[in-house]
Amino acid sequence: MSYILCRTKPAAAPFYIENISTNIYSIEELCFYLYNNLYLVDETILNEKLCEWLQIELGLTALSKKVRGLLEQKVSVGQVLAPIFKEIYYLSHEEMRIFNAKLEQYEAQPARVRMKMKADYLYGNEKFRNALNIYKASLKLSEEDETGSQFKGSIYYNMGCAYARLFELSEARECLKTAYELLHSKKVLVGYLTAVCLADGEDQMMKTAESLGVDQDTVLQIWSQIEETRESFSESAGAARFQDLKSRMENGDRRGYETGMKDYLKEMTDSYHKNTGY
Repeated sequence: MSYILCRTKPAAAPFYIENISTNIYSIEELCFYLYNNLYLVDETILNEKLCEWLQIELGLTALSKKVRGLLEQKVSVGQVLAPIFKEIYYLSHEEMRIFNAKLEQYEAQPARVRMKMKADYLYGNEKFRNALNIYKASLKLSEEDETGSQFKGSIYYNMGCAYARLFELSEARECLKTAYELLHSKKVLVGYLTAVCLADGEDQMMKTAESLGVDQDTVLQIWSQIEETRESFSESAGAARFQDLKSRMENGDRRGYETGMKDYLKEMTDSYHKNTGY
């Protein structure tokens, strides 16, 4: 891609992309998003609202009309994106060819696979709640067409990891339990027993491990991972921040404590919205 200066005036009102909670203010930002988020380009973005935004906010009437017409014809995603990229010559001919090839390969996948790829992408961008919703949709399609256990197991495993990142430990435990029943891999077993430990305590984890006939080396591996997680948290920036606030309060610096706590809570709130999409 070449370096492109903005050719249109930024929009006063942004185009909001719900999947990753992002505001777009220019045609350049829109092209960048579409090019770098291939798995998220669907009807939630390519719709009448986008056409209205292009026309009203950016003054790109001809482009808006073109995109609207293509959407009404129900053509492929690549055909809809082409005029948007061409509006500012965002991609070279070769880049456009490579992009279309990737898009065609993606669109050739079954719907359940495309959903999983989309959910995996959201998970990688820490949009855990959105990822979970799409994993569930993929799982529903998998159950309808009797997909094999390997694919279903991978979805349940990823859902378990997403729930764990949201600290919804009971849900994480149940998903990882199902994943282990389907996959029977050591990686999933370690994740499942770790979730049992975090959700129900160390004694229950040991009982579950014993009932599954888990060898001593695997149990020790799980203990090691749990201890590493605890140590990582105790050394994390968040834990250090909390200790600093606690110290301020103990030393009588109430103003410093209140200001620091207000900033800390705002950061935690922003992080929550980022991870959940709420």
